[in-house]
Amino acid sequence: MLKLRQADLDKINTASDSLYMDWKNGDITKEDYRRMKASFDEKADTLRATVENIKDEINTLAKGVNLDDPYLTTFLKHKNITELNRGIVVELIDTVYVHEDTQLTIDFSFDDELKRVLDFIENNNNDLTIVENPAV
Repeated sequence: MLKLRQADLDKINTASDSLYMDWKNGDITKEDYRRMKASFDEKADTLRATVENIKDEINTLAKGVNLDDPYLTTFLKHKNITELNRGIVVELIDTVYVHEDTQLTIDFSFDDELKRVLDFIENNNNDLTIVENPAV
C-alpha cells in the first residue's frame, strides 16, 4: 500500500510540475493552470498525509508484540478473572473514578499496550499458553 500511494504521489507531482511548461507553451490558459495546479496540490497533500499514516502504522506494527512481552504475560496470567483482589487491582488498574451518578470510569495501567496485546491475541490465539495464576 505504501509503494502504491508513493507512486500515486510521484505521478501527481510529475503532472503538477509539467503544468507550468504547458501554460508557458500556450497549451493551457493561466486560469486552467491555476485551477489544475490547486487540484494537484490538494491531491498531493492528501497523499502525503496518507503516506505518513501508512508509515506510522508500519512502525507501530514493527514494534509488535512477542511472546515474551511483559504486558502479554501479565494479561495471560490474569485471564478469566472471576473476582478482584487487591493484587490484581494494583497490577492492572491505574485509576478508578466514581461519578455522582455511581458510574465508574477505569483507567488501566497499560491501556495502549492492552489494545496492542488484544490485537496480538486475536491474531495468534492458537499459539498462546496461559500462565498459571499464583495466589496473591
